[in-house]
Order: sequence, then structure tokens, then C-alpha cells
Amino acid sequence: SIWGTSFLGSKITLQFWGPFTASVLRFTLAILGMIMIFPFLGRTIAIPKTMKAWGKVALVGISGFGLLY
Repeated sequence: SIWGTSFLGSKITLQFWGPFTASVLRFTLAILGMIMIFPFLGRTIAIPKTMKAWGKVALVGISGFGLLY
């Protein structure tokens, strides 16, 4: 499966770069992919406009991704 290969990719990447650099590279590639693919799918990336909305984004980022990494 595609998810199983991510552990192998992480292991190899961490031999060359630190964890922070590897994470930045991973998320940069994901964002660039979304920017290129979303227009073809008719989707947009919504930017939160209020502090309350940004708080929700931060909560998801910390609990869903930050603690994982």
C-alpha cells in the first residue's frame, strides 16, 4: 500500500536530513501537489478569515498532526 512505503521513505530521508527539514520537505511537496491538482478538480484552498477559524485550524494542527510528529 502507499501508506506502508512512507515509513521506508522516512527512514531513508532521515539518514540525510533532520526531522524538521524532512517534515518541511514533505509538506512542501504536498502543498505544491494540491496547488497543481485542485484547479482540475474544481476545488479551492480556503483561507480562514477570522481568529476563531484560525484557532480551529491551530487546534487540528496541534492535535491531529503536531502530536503525531
